[in-house]
Amino acid sequence: MFISKEPIVAKKHTFPIPTNDAEAAQLLGELEKLKLKLEQQQVELNQAINVLVVVADQKAAKVSDEFAEKFTILKEYARTHKTTLTDNGKQRSVTWATGTLGWRNTPAGISVPRSAKEVVTLIERLITLRKLKFLRRKWELNVEAMEASPDEATAIEGISKRAASETIYIQFAKGDEIKQKIKLKTPSVQDITESE
Repeated sequence: MFISKEPIVAKKHTFPIPTNDAEAAQLLGELEKLKLKLEQQQVELNQAINVLVVVADQKAAKVSDEFAEKFTILKEYARTHKTTLTDNGKQRSVTWATGTLGWRNTPAGISVPRSAKEVVTLIERLITLRKLKFLRRKWELNVEAMEASPDEATAIEGISKRAASETIYIQFAKGDEIKQKIKLKTPSVQDITESE
């Protein structure tokens, strides 16, 4: 049996701790009202941000369009005058007082998708086509196996035990949940032997 030596001391709160179910239920109702108030404030904040984003986007669009057009014109000039500007290909760039204009050659290669969904689709396609040479094996941690053998696993650097925790939650009548984790003190061997 585990008995904590620490005295139970009530924390000082701004609001009184409920003494019965009726007061606790009332507190839960107040929490719901506060949550709704916070949600309304978040909606108002998001609306204000959206207005600022629209205005900023409109300003940026004008500058972006001007930049794109002027860059296109400069690229056309560079293509037309490449031989002169690169001294018949001896240079890869030309520097003026305002900056440098240069050319980079990108070698031919392979392009693969970047989004996770497209990568998964491509991997499935390669497996179906039996093109396994285009795939690598990926090593992943097997947490379930570690939990089944915690002493063996925690003997390895980088792996540690996680303390048990208890989650206290409230659920409003409308179904939302707010969770707060509380770490439980795991008794040590000394605590257990001293309490006997």
